Amino acid sequence: TRETRGSLVTDPRFPKEKLDYFNPEWNAENLSHIQYLPAEKRAIFCEFVVDNEFNPEQTRELVRSVEMRAANDAQAKGFGKNPGECLAFKMWRDIQEVQRYEGIGRIHELVAKGKKFATEVSTKERLDALVEMWEIDLAEGSDLMEGGLMGKANAAGNAKIQAVRLDAEELLFRPIPMLGPLEKLSPAAVIAVEEVRPKGLFNVFKPVGAQQWVALPSWAALSEAKVPFAVLVGNTGSLRGAGDLSEREEPALLIVDKANQTPSPKNFYLAVRQSSIQLSGGKGAEIVDVFPGKETMEMERDGKCTVIGRVVLAVRAPGMGRDDGMTTEFVG
Repeated sequence: TRETRGSLVTDPRFPKEKLDYFNPEWNAENLSHIQYLPAEKRAIFCEFVVDNEFNPEQTRELVRSVEMRAANDAQAKGFGKNPGECLAFKMWRDIQEVQRYEGIGRIHELVAKGKKFATEVSTKERLDALVEMWEIDLAEGSDLMEGGLMGKANAAGNAKIQAVRLDAEELLFRPIPMLGPLEKLSPAAVIAVEEVRPKGLFNVFKPVGAQQWVALPSWAALSEAKVPFAVLVGNTGSLRGAGDLSEREEPALLIVDKANQTPSPKNFYLAVRQSSIQLSGGKGAEIVDVFPGKETMEMERDGKCTVIGRVVLAVRAPGMGRDDGMTTEFVG
């Protein structure tokens, strides 16, 4: 404890007036936990302890969260490394271990605690998504927890990809970068996509980030996407996790929002998953496919996938005069 206090005295990053917090004997015990942190981290974490008036038990949990964050770096992708984000990650991890008999109240407690200290919007969204998953599974009566690990949950009735059919009368369009066939999608092409906002009376826009573009009607679903791009699926039946869309046998354009990479159980996502099939180089093959939100959350939690973006909608080809009962919600 004396050594830890000495390191704070000599560290210019730690406000000296806050040292008084550790003077009382019951608060000095905080330093006995802080001593397990690397010297370069002690100043910022001690200041966090003082600002939030942590007791020794809370400080011990904070130090444990740092160790947990460091030991699970791949799983913690998307979480920051500051004190609040470390605590939020620990709460996220603790939720994975909640048993069903503990009830939704325990989930709300951990989520509230994580969101209190989280500094990133995406972190708070991840925590909220876990609440949604619990509520869905409790409503369905399925087994969410087994052995302390998150189980598979059937969300087929809660997540749908909107499917729309083009009409000749729809004359107002939104330009979407076209990245080619799904099977040839490259990381470089996705990275190059930028937000494009048509301007002026005639919606003039300057193409950036892609060589090919497609003009689509301004459907309500499409208006929700911030940085969308399109990929061509030659046969939707080849998609293994796209819900009822996978049951169709037809070409379609998938519209993916690159700006939305935080999975939620109520949506579908385009993601890169590492397969168990070994290539000649010794690495697992990578599979680009559409996955339900719950499965995406589980794969991301286990460090088995990279989320490319949320699937906003699937655009089907014109119906050649046939009416299959599908409608389009159009916003001009």
